[in-house]
Amino acid sequence: MSREWMYILIAMLYCLVIVTKVLTYIIEKPYAKEYMEKEVLKKDFLFCLTLIFFVTMIIINILNLIGRQTFNFNSIIVVLLLLGLEIINIPGKVYTGQEDELIVFGEKILKEDIKKVSIKNKSKYIKYKIETNKNNAYEFYSQQLIENLK
Repeated sequence: MSREWMYILIAMLYCLVIVTKVLTYIIEKPYAKEYMEKEVLKKDFLFCLTLIFFVTMIIINILNLIGRQTFNFNSIIVVLLLLGLEIINIPGKVYTGQEDELIVFGEKILKEDIKKVSIKNKSKYIKYKIETNKNNAYEFYSQQLIENLK
């Protein structure tokens, strides 16, 4: 793939992430008045993709230096652009209020739709994994305990 197309695809990813953030904000806006808001960090495919690109970039550049080839500056630029994209994409909000419902990333989840909740304490964060009857799984990290998920 040529460099130009790579940068075009990254620009399209930026547009897609910004549009989804705006749509999520519009969907969550009515809930902000009635529910208690919790800031969370979500783990998604883009996080895994950025991590893979970062490790690959390091390996390629080390091999280029060992083989006395030219240093690949474009790989560093691409990884930095993907890191910026991930910084935009990773923050999210979970709204709690009533005992029987929860709003996760703009989607209302009722208590009876939750199949399994996994809560693990990490060093600085609490990891939540929610599986629903609709075959959806939500994984996110929070510094605060979310009462509706006990």
